[in-house]
Amino acid sequence: MMLGALLCDRLIPYGRYKAAAIANALIVLSVLPQMWLSVIPLCIGRFMMGFGSGLFTVICGVYMAETIPASKLSIYGTAINTGIVTGLLVTSLI
Repeated sequence: MMLGALLCDRLIPYGRYKAAAIANALIVLSVLPQMWLSVIPLCIGRFMMGFGSGLFTVICGVYMAETIPASKLSIYGTAINTGIVTGLLVTSLI
């Protein structure tokens, strides 16, 4: 997830929608290697999923900063980050 967030600045210049489409395609395609019953494809699929999730984390922040009024930006930013952390917590507990 961290690598996707760090490398997102290379995709943002192509546009938010194209960057989001690339991240979405990466997450959807990451399901395929995870279907094999082997460790290496599972690790590759998990890496792709984390990379796409990191991309979406940054893309959502950029999209919010450009579209939401400044008076409500902190509320929505807190809500998205809380959702991300809650999702990570729930998946860690499962």
